[in-house]
Amino acid sequence: LIDSRSKFLVLAPVSTLEQWSAEASKWGHLRCSTYHGNRSQKKAALANVISERGDVLLTSYETFEREC
Repeated sequence: LIDSRSKFLVLAPVSTLEQWSAEASKWGHLRCSTYHGNRSQKKAALANVISERGDVLLTSYETFEREC
């Protein structure tokens, strides 16, 4: 069961991040932020999820391994 406070991390190949983001937007009830790009883009994506404006943080395997 998923409640409104649930957060999800999706790791995917970098070549599929745009597709994952497009699919997540079709689901409607989940707000997806993509943790990819320059430092300010990644900071904004993380802030969205932390501040309750996002439910899903989407990133690549490589970024996760390098930064987490």
